Amino acid sequence: AMLISSCIWAYIIGSICSIVSSLDADQIAFDDQLDSFNRMASYNNLPLELRFRAREYLRESRHHSQFLKSMSITESLPPELRGSIIEHMALCHFDYIPLFRRTHSKFRQDIAQCLRPHFFERQDKLDFLDSICVIERGMIFLG
Repeated sequence: AMLISSCIWAYIIGSICSIVSSLDADQIAFDDQLDSFNRMASYNNLPLELRFRAREYLRESRHHSQFLKSMSITESLPPELRGSIIEHMALCHFDYIPLFRRTHSKFRQDIAQCLRPHFFERQDKLDFLDSICVIERGMIFLG
């Protein structure tokens, strides 16, 4: 009886650990990527400053990667539904841009579907002089 209850207890604990470990697949993938980078950096004896820059880039790029993943999920949806979802995702930007504040929903959907996300390393030089840029994180200096 004690052996059976021990096996049941081990099964329950194993099931709980399995469920908890699979709760955030994106976090697990990020941790794996960071671990792989750290092994590569160590193997290649990268300078500390370069390691810090790369880790910062990997950490900051998580949000961008999640956005791209969200966009790819909507690609198989019907155009109107996809447009509504993308508009909702871009709504936080539209509310801060005076030009778009009082525009019609269909117009916002069309504009939102034309947005192209980019991600840059700190102090990258941007060459978007012929575009409207929405900076979500960070800051930009002209000159």
